[in-house]
Amino acid sequence: MRWRLFLITFLFLIVATSLIYAQQNTTITGQSITGEAVTGKATQQTSVKVNVVGSQLASITINKPENKTYLTNTSIWLDFTANNYQAIWYKLDNQNNKTINSNTYFNASQGSHTLILYANNSLGNMTSKNVTFSVNTTLYTINYSYFNGSNKGNSTDFTSYSLEELENFSNCTFENTNYGKILFTNTLNLTGNSGSTLDFNKYVNISSNWIEINTSALPNLNSSATLTLYDLDYSDPRIIINGIVCPTDVCVKNSYSGGDLNFNVSHFTAFTAEETPSSPSNSPSVSSSFGGSGSIKKSPEIGVNSMEITPDKFIKILIKQKEKKQESFTIKNTGTINLNINLLIQGIDAFTKINEKSFTLAPGETKKVNLEFNGLENKDPNVYTGRILIHGNNLEKAIPVILELESKKPLFDINIKIPEGYSYVKSGQNIPFNVKLLELEELSKVDVNMEYNIKNEEGTTITSSSETIGVEKQADFTKTLTIPENIPKGNYLVYVRVLYSGEVASASESFTVGKKPFTVSQILIYLLIFLLLISVTYTLYQIRKLKKSIMSNKGKVSDLKIMKINKRGLKWH
Repeated sequence: MRWRLFLITFLFLIVATSLIYAQQNTTITGQSITGEAVTGKATQQTSVKVNVVGSQLASITINKPENKTYLTNTSIWLDFTANNYQAIWYKLDNQNNKTINSNTYFNASQGSHTLILYANNSLGNMTSKNVTFSVNTTLYTINYSYFNGSNKGNSTDFTSYSLEELENFSNCTFENTNYGKILFTNTLNLTGNSGSTLDFNKYVNISSNWIEINTSALPNLNSSATLTLYDLDYSDPRIIINGIVCPTDVCVKNSYSGGDLNFNVSHFTAFTAEETPSSPSNSPSVSSSFGGSGSIKKSPEIGVNSMEITPDKFIKILIKQKEKKQESFTIKNTGTINLNINLLIQGIDAFTKINEKSFTLAPGETKKVNLEFNGLENKDPNVYTGRILIHGNNLEKAIPVILELESKKPLFDINIKIPEGYSYVKSGQNIPFNVKLLELEELSKVDVNMEYNIKNEEGTTITSSSETIGVEKQADFTKTLTIPENIPKGNYLVYVRVLYSGEVASASESFTVGKKPFTVSQILIYLLIFLLLISVTYTLYQIRKLKKSIMSNKGKVSDLKIMKINKRGLKWH
């Protein structure tokens, strides 16, 4: 009996203890806590543990943009981190709220802006953070479309950085995954270069077995870097600088594996590679002293590098989808030594093929290079720009290419013409152009969409406008676009598209922002005017001198030489 009584007492104590603990540790969700603790008839203090579930606030941090100045007003990167949130959204200035799920891009106008980022938790409690930044697109123009396409690899996305970051920039990278890579090992001030344009497209060249930076135009890139040349076909390559073997105090070879040559350079100019000869080479050495332009002092060479390209202007192609066209240009070696030519397509490589990309020209030899253009059906009808780069030893030239892609069956033929007096204009000036439309099918009267654009050499739209007009068989009218203030001098396009029923036709005409150069005939006219002024001045001087002589001799004409003017000109008697 005793053991049964002990067991019953033990179980009673366990149940009582559990009930007391449960009363003191009850989790209350969404309820109010009221009343008082009572023991018998006396009120006394007691402890109650309350667990509040789901009340932790969301936490957010804005990583970018920062309180700095940005050079672009499009695709500004919003980078944030957030925890314990149910929803997140942002508000830019006085615009409407925009709900987002992750990091995103946004656009902003010129000037100062405030961005507020909000987040709430499951109970609706809200947290916010804000940042103030500014946009100024007129400080610097950065051209780097050749390093921002499908082959960009690890190339730096420059417009995602602020002005302050570009002034003290680390790990600056240019890469073309087909040809090579540049990784700067020092901190650079990218905005310290002369002018307000950073034209990496024009002055940074990564092509087949070739890496070069024109440090005359980009002096702040004349710094140490690690270079990699991709897909070489050598057993044991050696590094060449400006056509000669690179010394060890300028170039240091790191590795060569799988056709990729990796090496360090102390300064910049043009670098390439060649097979190391099996026997000692008599190649001239080179001093490592670089001038301010990025060129190097080297021992005298026998012979002269020189080449001539025809045509020396741009190539313009109007092509329809699924259509193919042929074009050509010639290269002539006008120097006195062999030229090792390498050709590279930039910007329009998807549309263009070259029959022969590498060859050697003897002095005086000329070669015709054939280009095949293919109007790709999977590309949108638009204008595409690029260039053909021509390397010959340490020489480089480029042929700009403008490719206009139209629908395979355009319903209109379009032609535009810029008046002769507007081929050279100033920034801020209006540029007129005549547009002619002709229906290629019997469409009766239809409304068509017209787009008018000014584009730069990289194909970037500088300004644009659009409208809907009625066309019956044909139309002939004049439009005007305003060239923005302070745009860089150079070559631009007026590009016009007509869109109807999903089909596109286009036309373009080039013009130049800047002063018109003097023609040969103008120079000759100015020279003749200058010579005539000298002649008249000299004649008047001689007449005046004669008059003074007559007056000083007071009528002693018989002792004077008298100037007579006859059909032969001036003659003394």
